[in-house]
Amino acid sequence: MMFWQSVEPQRSAATVAQLLASVNGALVALGAKPVADLAQFHAVDEDIVTTYSELDHYPQRNAPRWGVVLGAEAGIAPVWPKAPGKRVFAYLKARQAQTMPLLRALRRKHCAVIAYCPGLSPADRATLAAPGMHFSDAPLDIEQVTREADLVVCGSGHGTVCASLLAGKPVLMAVEMTEQAITAANVERMGAGLALLLAHPERAGALVTRLLTEQSFTRAARAFSQRHGATTQAQIVQAIAQRCAELAARPRAIAGN
Repeated sequence: MMFWQSVEPQRSAATVAQLLASVNGALVALGAKPVADLAQFHAVDEDIVTTYSELDHYPQRNAPRWGVVLGAEAGIAPVWPKAPGKRVFAYLKARQAQTMPLLRALRRKHCAVIAYCPGLSPADRATLAAPGMHFSDAPLDIEQVTREADLVVCGSGHGTVCASLLAGKPVLMAVEMTEQAITAANVERMGAGLALLLAHPERAGALVTRLLTEQSFTRAARAFSQRHGATTQAQIVQAIAQRCAELAARPRAIAGN
């Protein structure tokens, strides 16, 4: 569902009620008080915004942006196919309508591809078999694989997009939902990538060609990296932890006083 599509009020209310019930169930299980509405989650001393100004979905907010936190999961080191083409890292899910058109386009371009596509069937893999196409059964080390790639093709997730741009690599984004659409629009506005929408999977080949041949996309991605890439993940996490400790140490008013 995209933000420009109309939604029946009853459906929206039912979704919020379902989410609230799930949240309160978790809170009660943890021994905490349930909340009356979702807005209470925003009644905090400070928002920790883990993004960058160029990618913030709410650019008008007056809050520090600490940078992306990519997570502590360790992926495997990439082993690139021995192929003459440019290196492309593809992180796509099998159920996405754009996945097969994108993988076919990369195969036609004779790129050296490492693809991590959870759920992709053996039959689909077989149709894509080529010397330059390697499928990984495990997640990749995101910082290493984006650093070594020339192009990243992904599902527009904020973390993968950030990792790619921090490595100075342009991004081809397969958009499915509103959050991804906003991220993709922000990247396109920077000139560091292109979006492949659900309605137009036939454009996959043309977009791959543009991103592999037009150097303006790489220049824009490198400019993002120059602005933000010097700060390491360890430094970001340490700074956020220190800020949380500062907030926790503040004296708090006692209810009823």
